[in-house]
Amino acid sequence: MLLPYYYGTKCNLSRTDCFSISSTAATYAWDFGDGGTSTSNPGIHVYNSPGNYVINLNVSYTGTCPGTATETHTISVLPKPDISISTPDPNLYCNPPISTTMYIAAPAVGTTYQWYNPATLFGATGTSFTTTNTGNFHVIGINSYGCADTSNSILVSTGNCTTNCTPANYTLDYNRFRQGCNTDSFQANISSGVINLNGISTTHIIRQLIQDSV
Repeated sequence: MLLPYYYGTKCNLSRTDCFSISSTAATYAWDFGDGGTSTSNPGIHVYNSPGNYVINLNVSYTGTCPGTATETHTISVLPKPDISISTPDPNLYCNPPISTTMYIAAPAVGTTYQWYNPATLFGATGTSFTTTNTGNFHVIGINSYGCADTSNSILVSTGNCTTNCTPANYTLDYNRFRQGCNTDSFQANISSGVINLNGISTTHIIRQLIQDSV
């Protein structure tokens, strides 16, 4: 009897899957149900979309017992979450105190999250996390199908600043955003390499009072 190496339910969307049989044949013809085929054993295939797929394998035998055989199985490919994190705050500091808030991009309903550094941060299960410590932070998300994904990492650290360091020159280029009648918001683009920008607000809201002339 032909036995695929794997069939059933898979969480690994866009991951290479490996299928094989328990007997040695002369030829192999895999049909993975999404247009993909293979003539090797094991058969290697990547499913790029979730769904249910019927896998067919036709083999032929030579020698003293020539013949053919066919086996069919079904695989369910489930979508996995796509987790990524970012922060608008500095992640490199000359010295403590440290305060960096990280956010999960486009959190999905039904997906649970756990933050790590790199060990489990107990109680840190929200869509954002604020740290006052250094470390290498990431998130693992598990969706309603039980499929998991690990995010990118954000390194929060202190730099090698000397005790006699002097402030560096920097520029703040403000972009204007209309907020409403007579109200504008200006968001700054900070020049590269600037860290620990203390005492300077990067967002300003300006309201203009206009007096009608009589």
